[in-house]
Amino acid sequence: MWRRGFLLLLLALLGAVQAAQNGPMPPPARAHCRVFVVAARTHTRVLVLQNAYEQDGINVFDQFPALSSVLQDTDTQDEKKRAAEAYKILQPAFDLAVEWLKDRVDPALCFAHFVVAETEMSSDSRMQDEATSAASRVTRRLDQLRARARRDSHFPFALNAEHHDSKESFVSSGDLRVVPATWRRYFHAVGTNYFSGKVAPSLSPGQVEVFGLLHVDAGGQTGKLSSESDSDAAEMVFDVRERWRRSKRQRQVNVALNISDFYGREYPGFGRRAVQQAVIQLKQNKDKKAASSALQHPCFLRGPSSVVEGVNVTLEGTGDADKCMTLLRSHTTSSNAKCPPDNFCFLGSAPQPQGAGSFYASGVLREAVLSASNVLEYASNKLEEKEVDPLQLPTPTLPSLRNAAKSLCALLYKDVVAGAALSHVVVANESILLDALCFDLCYTIVLLEQIGVQDADERIHFVDRFEKQPVLSGHGSAANGDQDGPSELVAWLTGAFLYLEALQRKVTFSIESELLAEQLSAGLPLGWNMSLMVFVAACVYLYLTTGRAVVKGRAGRRSGSYHRVVNGGAKAKYKDTTQSISFVDDARE
Repeated sequence: MWRRGFLLLLLALLGAVQAAQNGPMPPPARAHCRVFVVAARTHTRVLVLQNAYEQDGINVFDQFPALSSVLQDTDTQDEKKRAAEAYKILQPAFDLAVEWLKDRVDPALCFAHFVVAETEMSSDSRMQDEATSAASRVTRRLDQLRARARRDSHFPFALNAEHHDSKESFVSSGDLRVVPATWRRYFHAVGTNYFSGKVAPSLSPGQVEVFGLLHVDAGGQTGKLSSESDSDAAEMVFDVRERWRRSKRQRQVNVALNISDFYGREYPGFGRRAVQQAVIQLKQNKDKKAASSALQHPCFLRGPSSVVEGVNVTLEGTGDADKCMTLLRSHTTSSNAKCPPDNFCFLGSAPQPQGAGSFYASGVLREAVLSASNVLEYASNKLEEKEVDPLQLPTPTLPSLRNAAKSLCALLYKDVVAGAALSHVVVANESILLDALCFDLCYTIVLLEQIGVQDADERIHFVDRFEKQPVLSGHGSAANGDQDGPSELVAWLTGAFLYLEALQRKVTFSIESELLAEQLSAGLPLGWNMSLMVFVAACVYLYLTTGRAVVKGRAGRRSGSYHRVVNGGAKAKYKDTTQSISFVDDARE
């Protein structure tokens, strides 16, 4: 009992010594949450990402439906007035985010970021000067919104210090502003691999393969799909260094994944809408008689006539997957006509390394396969289609996808609509999306062939739900569906969140190290206190664990006495015990 009291007294003494120091203290624990105001040309999204440091999972608040764009009227003369009106658009979403955060963390500890993707700053004009001017106006609008929030005494969140560096200054400042396409692809890949458990919150790749990402934009369908990008392009990003694979470089495995670990490329003009327009033009060139009547096209379902944005022609679908894939292969092959010899080109004659590893499908590709799986399941059960084989998700083979495309495209439009009612994808305008489902599935197959997927390969993953699926909540979040996978926006914002948190941990560690150095250089008795603590702890340990040993098993009047053993040699009267002290003259003995 007295030993416990002695230890408590020692701890109280050391605590009093530490409390007596008047040096600066480290900053309080952070909330591990960030508010992202993501601006786009057509809308604005407000999302909050939050997690506890000891928990390997992320909670997401999503303001849905999207708000009006805060980038409207950036070219007006009364710019400050327009910026103030744009700031008012965001205030209801801020209030809802605060209500969601109150039960979790203090909103004042959450950093707010006003973000725009670089692809959203591109101007419709091909003139470089006009594009630069448009980008400058967008950047100025974001700066004005951030300055307005800084002046607002009721702004509920924290803001990073102002930086007037280049557009990639977030790499060093810990803030997001204009996100270049290369960084967005990196964030997207990191976030998706985090959802699948292949990347730790510290951004370490671990011991398993880091999957690449193959994404196709819908093009002109922003807000109607879970895909948020509207650049009307295809994208590819994959790990080229593969540090997880090199066993003799285990020291570097724990180093955080950086943008230099990945190869990424965008393929403009290969989004859904642009490729639809291209294959319609190909069919028109082959069928000159279609000028005065509806164009019969194999990539669209049989049923109501279809209209594709940007094409002044009415389409009548014939639903022939083989002919559709022939048109698509012709388009992709012609785009690679200028590919340099002995090089691999995916799309657009751009030479690049060939991704031989596994990929996650995203955007139109993922939605096409998952929706087709549900439609074919309906066709097999309700329509008694005996020849329909279910897709083996999440890694269907190319032959199974080709068979699925033939079965799907042969269905009537009304049957596809009925089967899509069972789908996990909830869309705002199904008449536009489901009519293109045959095209989407055929385009998916052609792209997999282009990337080099063989018939027996199972390396393209169409995942419905990830292992670490983010928990979505907030105003209107039910529109996304409980079983739907994370959208592209949530995925790349998760990657950005993990990256910013890693930067913040690095900064916090640096601040704490500098604080300790300042305390020592200021002459505070920190080193003396540490020495005293170690010395007293050593004395207490020696006192409690050493002393006289009881020699048992000897009869006589001295059987219960204590004997100090100084040198327990072979001829010693008493044997060595654990408390014996032996003096050795020669170390070789």
